[in-house]
Amino acid sequence: MSDFILDAINEAELTLDCVEAGEDVYVCTLASPRGRMKRRMTMKAGHGEPSIGEFLFYFAVIAQLADEAEDITDWAEIHGKDLSAPNVVNEFTQLVADQRDLEIVMGTHAYDGMMAGLAVSQAIGNAMPR
Repeated sequence: MSDFILDAINEAELTLDCVEAGEDVYVCTLASPRGRMKRRMTMKAGHGEPSIGEFLFYFAVIAQLADEAEDITDWAEIHGKDLSAPNVVNEFTQLVADQRDLEIVMGTHAYDGMMAGLAVSQAIGNAMPR
C-alpha cells in the first residue's frame, strides 16, 4: 500500500467494515469521526473483501475522475460519453456523489493530501521508463 494512502487512513481515522453481498460482491462502509460512506464493490474472483487501502485507492481514483471536469458536459467530452445514452447522467451523478462523500468522511485536509499524493504517484509512474 502506498504511503499517501496509509497517511490518509491514519490522519482521517478511517475504518472499513465489509459484508459479503454475493459472489465477490461486498457492501463496505468507510467510517471516520466525521461520517460514513457505504458502497458496493465487486472484487476479482477469489480475491476476497477489499482492504481499507484498496477501497480508499479505488475511490480516490473515482474522485479524481469527478474533479477533472468542470461539469457533466466537460466530463462527457473527456471520456467520450454520449449525454443522451442511457445511464450516462446517472454515472456522472454517482461520480460526484462518491467524491463528495469521500471528502466528507475524510475531512478536507486529509482528502486534499491524499489527492495530492495520488497525483504525485501517478506522475512518477508515468515518468518511469517502460
